[in-house]
Amino acid sequence: MKKELFLSALILASATLFAETNSIVIYKQIPQGIAKEIMDTRDDIIILDVRTKKEFDSGHIKGANCVK
Repeated sequence: MKKELFLSALILASATLFAETNSIVIYKQIPQGIAKEIMDTRDDIIILDVRTKKEFDSGHIKGANCVK
């Protein structure tokens, strides 16, 4: 369960990492390993967990935000 949760969060993080320049949003897909490294070394990353509140409460990445 925790492994699936972690992988889901990394996929979400890698799919949603973006930079904004002059109102143009540029998305960049990154590998899971790089997403993990970014999460471990930066404090300006927001992790969104889109599972149900019950699933979130059963276990989540430290600092993740539940959006359901």
